[in-house]
Amino acid sequence: MVCVSQASQTSPSAEGASAECCFAGRYRIDSVLGSGGMGVVYAATHLELGIPLALKLINPALVNSAEARARFSLEARAGAALRSPHNLRIYDAGLLGTEQCFIVMERLEGRNLQELLRARGPLPVEQAVNYLLQACAGLAEAHSIGLVHRDIKPENLFLAEQGGAAPVLKLMDFGVARWRRAGAREVRLTNPRSTVGSPCYQAPEQMQNASDVDERADIWALGLVLYELLTGSNPFETDSISETCWRVLQGPRPTLADLPVRVDPGLEKVFQRCIALDREQRFRTVAHLASALRPFTAPRAVPTPSSSPTAAAPGSAEPARGKNAPERPQPRRSESLLLVATFLLGAGLASAWHAGPASLPEPVAAQGRQLLQGVRSASSTLLAEAVFRGSRLAAVLEGVIGRDAGPEDGPEALSSGG
Repeated sequence: MVCVSQASQTSPSAEGASAECCFAGRYRIDSVLGSGGMGVVYAATHLELGIPLALKLINPALVNSAEARARFSLEARAGAALRSPHNLRIYDAGLLGTEQCFIVMERLEGRNLQELLRARGPLPVEQAVNYLLQACAGLAEAHSIGLVHRDIKPENLFLAEQGGAAPVLKLMDFGVARWRRAGAREVRLTNPRSTVGSPCYQAPEQMQNASDVDERADIWALGLVLYELLTGSNPFETDSISETCWRVLQGPRPTLADLPVRVDPGLEKVFQRCIALDREQRFRTVAHLASALRPFTAPRAVPTPSSSPTAAAPGSAEPARGKNAPERPQPRRSESLLLVATFLLGAGLASAWHAGPASLPEPVAAQGRQLLQGVRSASSTLLAEAVFRGSRLAAVLEGVIGRDAGPEDGPEALSSGG
């Protein structure tokens, strides 16, 4: 078995792995993938199944910390409860002896959004919004079971490669999440006012009391992620926590209007609502936020104020419609022509039925066949011709019926078939 100190100093080769490279009797440690304050992540392989996995071991310096071990356990339990393709999957977890807490999870190929920004710089609006929508999908599942992530940031949003298909964004690291559902085991901090998460992404209420948060704290962080994806920087990041807090609570409000490329005013409204100081003014759920973001997922010209979308109203299930809301799509001209042609065809056939088939000369029947052809094809040109022929057919039929019934005959003559 490889302990944390041994594994962190070596990178065993996948070839000819010995018993020393075996963890918990079933995982072979292949190499180091990364490390952080909580522990080290290794590339591993299930010995029996041959499945590539990622193995996370707690930092040896934190083994005796009850809080750190509780957070490690929370990350495992939270991940195991999530099934969305936009959340990292957890397969196994446990404690070996008195020292080694471990989590076994899916191994991902790709990079996180922070690494993407460093490599490419600010992203196009539609790409940034697409990534945010995927993050909303992962958070929606977490929120539905009472989990508030509390540490949303580009580093915890991972773009997993899919073998040539578009990468899928996955939400990672629920180590500081908060369970809000009844009966959930919540990690209690030694000091309730201790910093949880990354200060420059924390909502005001999270800065004041990390336990007094709900889904809207994650929505605040998503707004800042959107800003960073579009600008390349976080508007509240400073060299000290106190200055960051001042910027959040008292400083000038960041705006997307400062971008070198003009941004749709509707997207600016969405952003400002995400970072409202009063959480009652933010989107109530990530579903509401996603509804407000969807109009910006494809490249398009910046609309005029009369057609720019507005954010969802508080408590509503979809974006509210106002004077700036986009107009509903109008029926196409071909559809209107189809309706007219169908009406005229119906009128002509009804008249023909009353007149009797023998009273329809061949030219009239030919016009009827042309009308049917136009209706079936549904093309603009044939529809226009169908309308013209339909009107002529109705007129001819009216003349045939009127000639057979006679000017002095009334409705009784028509009902008797002439």
